[in-house]
Amino acid sequence: LHEYVAYLRGQRLSESSVRTYYNFVLKLVDFIGEKPFAELTSRDVELFVEQRIAAENYAISTHRQCISAVKHFFELYKCADIETKDIFRPQKSRFLPTVLSKEEVIKLLQVTRNLKHRAILAM
Repeated sequence: LHEYVAYLRGQRLSESSVRTYYNFVLKLVDFIGEKPFAELTSRDVELFVEQRIAAENYAISTHRQCISAVKHFFELYKCADIETKDIFRPQKSRFLPTVLSKEEVIKLLQVTRNLKHRAILAM
């Protein structure tokens, strides 16, 4: 896993991404157990995603990060039966945030008594 971390840093990923990817690969290694990487199949990866990622109800963005971590891992350590391009990644969420009306913003500012908090909200 030290080589994997060095690979990620060589890809110029942020330290936060490196830590996140490392933790997901640790979960994958834990899930696989004693099975050698050379014997892994695409179904093993699918089961990992189904049982460890989807089952824990992670957000879509976190699920996508996990898939990226796994893909990077298998790009570094080629497994004969796993094609990284075939690993499914869910689509990004396309929900728009709720926007407050001008009246709601004014009411929010009026009920905020702390001057510092009011300034932060006004910004």
